[in-house]
Amino acid sequence: MRHVSAGLSLLLAPGVACGVPWLVNPVLGGLLLVATSLLGDELFGPRIGRLAGLLGLFELIPAASGGRLRRLVHAPPERAGQGAGADG
Repeated sequence: MRHVSAGLSLLLAPGVACGVPWLVNPVLGGLLLVATSLLGDELFGPRIGRLAGLLGLFELIPAASGGRLRRLVHAPPERAGQGAGADG
């Protein structure tokens, strides 16, 4: 059985209540991107803030695809063994 903390349910609840549960993760990702950029700007200057935002944007692209890209790249060996050299 997979354990999911109550915090995740509380985080997703507003989206479910509004009828748009699929919108919660992209909105939170966007807010995280803005916060990362602002924090980089505040601590290290505008150049680093922009760089942090840009790097964060490239991390959000695979995350926004619902993890499909990550599952393909990080497939466990028993699933990935369908290619060359697989037994049977």
